[in-house]
Amino acid sequence: MSSIESNLLFGSSRLRNIENQAKSLIEVAEANIRQLTTQIGELTRMREREKIVLATLRLMILPIGKLPPELLVEIFKIAVHTPLIVDSNIPSWSLPPGDSGPALQKVLRLSQVSSYWRQLVHGTPQLWAEGVVGVSLNQELTDRYLDGLDNLLTRSAPYPMSISIIRGPDTSTPPSKSSQTLARNVTSTARRWKNLQIDLDSLRHFNHLPSDTFEVLEQLHLRNPRSLASDPILVFESSHLLRVFSLEAAVQTIQILRLPWSQLTHMDLRDTSLGGCRAALLQCSNLVWAKIITSYDWDFFSPVTDSPVTILPFLGTLDLEFQGVPNLEEVHGIEAFLLPLALPCLKILTIELDCNGEIWPTAVFSDFQSRSLNIEKFTLSYSEIDSQDLITVLRRSPALQSLEIKDCGRCIDAAFFSALCYDALDSTPLVPKLENLSLMNVGTLDNSLFEIAIRSRWWQDGEGIFPDGSTPRISRLKAVSVDDEFDPPNNRFDDDFKARMQELANQGLRLELN
Repeated sequence: MSSIESNLLFGSSRLRNIENQAKSLIEVAEANIRQLTTQIGELTRMREREKIVLATLRLMILPIGKLPPELLVEIFKIAVHTPLIVDSNIPSWSLPPGDSGPALQKVLRLSQVSSYWRQLVHGTPQLWAEGVVGVSLNQELTDRYLDGLDNLLTRSAPYPMSISIIRGPDTSTPPSKSSQTLARNVTSTARRWKNLQIDLDSLRHFNHLPSDTFEVLEQLHLRNPRSLASDPILVFESSHLLRVFSLEAAVQTIQILRLPWSQLTHMDLRDTSLGGCRAALLQCSNLVWAKIITSYDWDFFSPVTDSPVTILPFLGTLDLEFQGVPNLEEVHGIEAFLLPLALPCLKILTIELDCNGEIWPTAVFSDFQSRSLNIEKFTLSYSEIDSQDLITVLRRSPALQSLEIKDCGRCIDAAFFSALCYDALDSTPLVPKLENLSLMNVGTLDNSLFEIAIRSRWWQDGEGIFPDGSTPRISRLKAVSVDDEFDPPNNRFDDDFKARMQELANQGLRLELN
């Protein structure tokens, strides 16, 4: 194109007309887009309204949509409820900061189903009281979390609630401004606390409260991972509903606690003060379940070892674990604990030692058994007990149904299997009600003696009658388990032995050789 033609085109009136037409078309297109966007928005809102109508109509024809609101609320309560005690054992629940637990999550899900359900959920305080409120006193928290917690505390009133108050791993960090606000808000609900988990550092912020503050408290879980405490904790003395208590302490703590011990039904103590743990146990006259982990030796808080025999009439499960190296010149560990105890309802006894050369207290344990005649399950772990002392234990266990021996290398030998073998001429057979036998990490077994003992206590259905018409004086075995983590079964059991034992398994004996 020549320069003359270019000049005629660019800057000509013709080009200006084309440009003006394009601008007009752009304005029209933009206006159309705005109009379509508005229409799309309106259609979207119409669609959402129709969805709500559809959901409401569908709810009306569903069976659950026809339920009276009172019944629907009861169903919500069942769906949300999260029990804290399972199988009669001590509850164990711990929450990270800002986590209010599965119960609250269920409540929030229910409130999102429909506007009708949301109205019911918001109007039912019991649902909001089911969750466990998690609080950390040295962590910066968002305004959104604080607002949410405030709503939770408000909606749950006036019902009892569960709360977990802890300090994070960095105890050098002072409480943040937001956590101080949180502590004040939470403290205002203290009279409604039903279940409380708290560490000792955090508890100091609440120990000034009046003694009648925790009148509805049912469960208390106290942790002391660090500090050596000295000031008495008095705030729970008047908690007349307290039934469940657990303590997890890395240092001696139990001696500063003032609790209504006689009310407790479940107790889990992990404290290095042997005497403190025993003193607490002896006060628990209504206890039904107890687990205690402590040291072997007496401590500064236990200058006196003598104590009169104390009956705990309802204690059915007792789990004792002793850690450390015992001083063989002193009364220690298991001996000190069992010496004053009389447990007529004890069914399950578990003892774990430390394989550190402790001397099995035969006389004290025998006396304890004479005061606790109904033990049905006995588990012994990491003990230096020998076979003769174990046989003595079994001689005094007329109600024993289950025996578990774990990591005890000196007690399962020829003498043990000989005593276990049933003789029809013996009028007082060993453990006549034994049905379950479990041996774990007990060393190499004599296959022949083991088989003889097991066969003497096994018969098929319809075979438990001797030629003279008499029946066995013992119960038939139901389950036998042998396990060794360090030695594979092929090294301990030959093929012929396993084949013969498999015959018993085929007849109905639950047999595990691992």
